[in-house]
Parts: sequence; C-alpha cells; structure tokens
Amino acid sequence: MPQSERSQIMKQLLRWLHAKSKKSDGCSTSEIIHYCISEITSLGASERTVQGYIRTLSALGFIKIYRLKWKVTDEGENWLKRKKGL
Repeated sequence: MPQSERSQIMKQLLRWLHAKSKKSDGCSTSEIIHYCISEITSLGASERTVQGYIRTLSALGFIKIYRLKWKVTDEGENWLKRKKGL
C-alpha cells in the first residue's frame, strides 16, 4: 500500500474519531477497528493492520486513550487543520 493511501486512511480515521469525541466520550479500540475494516479501507484491512494505524497515531501523539476510550488530542486536531482535514 502506498504511503499516500496510508496517509489518507489515517486522516479519515482522525476526522471520524474527532467527530466521535465531540459527540460522546470517544470510542473503544474495537469500534475503531470495525470502522476501519468496514468503511475506510477499500479491500478491507486486517485487524493487525488497523492496530498498526492506532499505534502509529498514538506514538505521534495524535490520539490518546482516556478511560478505555480513544480521543483525538489537541496536537492531532491541529495537525488535521494544517492538512486541511477539518
């Protein structure tokens, strides 16, 4: 999978998670995995691949887990705004 496609997937995931964070308390890891597999990836990604996306976004500081729910951090929100994602 090309880097640009991975970037698009991560942007879309951050936008979705940002909307979920505003509406409710964020979402669980299983919700993120289900969303990515069913909605984002065109051919369907494996659970392992999606967990890699989550680890990457977490390592970059764009998402953080609060009380077992993932939320977009201020840094992640700013990054999305810079990339014209929001």
